[in-house]
Amino acid sequence: MPDLRSVIAATAAVAIAPGAAADSAAAWGWNVSGQATVPASTGPVRAVAGGYYHSLAVRSNGTVAAWGFNGNGQCNVPSTLSSVVAVAGGKECSMALRADGTVAVWGGTGFGEGNVPAGLLAKSIAAGDYHALAIRTTGGVVAWGLNTSGQATVPATLGAAKSISAGSCHSLAAQTTGRVVAWGCDSAGQCAVPPTLAGVVQVAAGESHSVAARSTGAVVAWGSNAQGQCAVPPGLGFARQVAAGAQHTLVLLDGGDVVAFGSNAYGQCSVPGTLGVAAGIAAGAYHSLADLQGVSNSFCLGDLTLDRAVDADDLGNLLSAWGPAPDSPADLTRDGVVDGDDLGQMLGAWGPCG
Repeated sequence: MPDLRSVIAATAAVAIAPGAAADSAAAWGWNVSGQATVPASTGPVRAVAGGYYHSLAVRSNGTVAAWGFNGNGQCNVPSTLSSVVAVAGGKECSMALRADGTVAVWGGTGFGEGNVPAGLLAKSIAAGDYHALAIRTTGGVVAWGLNTSGQATVPATLGAAKSISAGSCHSLAAQTTGRVVAWGCDSAGQCAVPPTLAGVVQVAAGESHSVAARSTGAVVAWGSNAQGQCAVPPGLGFARQVAAGAQHTLVLLDGGDVVAFGSNAYGQCSVPGTLGVAAGIAAGAYHSLADLQGVSNSFCLGDLTLDRAVDADDLGNLLSAWGPAPDSPADLTRDGVVDGDDLGQMLGAWGPCG
């Protein structure tokens, strides 16, 4: 590992510029309520999210676009909402995370989805059917909303987390240690985390299955496989992100390709051949979304923690992997070793993704 003082000095000497913004949102699959028809007014986006029958996007200016089913007001974005960095869609509600850490919820909140804990400052959010999760800026996880299956009862021993996801009635968290914790309904084994699973950087929860992306780029899935949603294709490639719909799974590969498997009853796994390079993915119940870079997704190069920003957390991961590391995601230059070349790549991409 390099001397930290030299790294700090190098950081101070480099002009760190944010990457290029993503170009547009794309959607495919079930479109009964228009959830897979991206409005022309959406414009450039930096993140997308799928609700049950609706879709959300964070525009490059920090405002939110919503489309699809609006029977509960989930697409009625508050007119004063701004400075948004992330969104999440539930079955009847929508959520947004502002840059200052505050959380906004709108739409149907009959099960307490709108009861955001007082004083909450978050760095990540997730929405299940009728419950919600957030990672506090301090690393702890909080949950609220429907709790009939214990999906909103965060295990007391969970500790700090780096990724969360909410399924239909279960919840997932990847601890900062790389282990996964699951709680809530377990009717199909979606909470039966493989005991040897480690090195996880991101999780995704479907209706009754769970998915994890490991630091090695491997994808692991468990729970219901009735539609092949846990049948990870062999030789998949290096996974940068995973997403889970009701009965399908999406994987964003290194380089921007999107792979889908599981139920394709509504075309949710029929990735458009003209999709182009994706920078991020999301899944609704029966539809899929991507935010596109158009030419290259290199603006997210170095986002090792998959939190849509290249920051100190990623730098820490890179330094921890310093030295020969042919299978490490920190080997950004793919030369088999994590060294100054990779550090330079990371510093050049420093800042928010998009």
